[in-house]
Amino acid sequence: MSIYNGGSFFNEEEIPLQVQEEICREVERSSSIEQLIVESRPEFVTDDRIELLTSLLKRKKLRVAIGLEAVSDYVREVCINKGFSTDDYERAVEILKKNAAELS
Repeated sequence: MSIYNGGSFFNEEEIPLQVQEEICREVERSSSIEQLIVESRPEFVTDDRIELLTSLLKRKKLRVAIGLEAVSDYVREVCINKGFSTDDYERAVEILKKNAAELS
């Protein structure tokens, strides 16, 4: 199941934590859904959040799309105004790996 909300799934101002949790429970209960794919900005990818949601998904896979868009910090910051650095992106990727989630 893919949920692309045009923002960050893990941002509680966009999707409240209680709703995130219930989505994960529903995905886990469904025999026809193999994984949950969401999008997020790197700053919302935290150890606590990814650990919680992967634990709720149990045997299902969590995949997170983070739009890097460009390898160059300059291009990302100045030309397309992404608002995060390569370091921010790499930190988020490490958190996903550590918690058995995948980068999509």
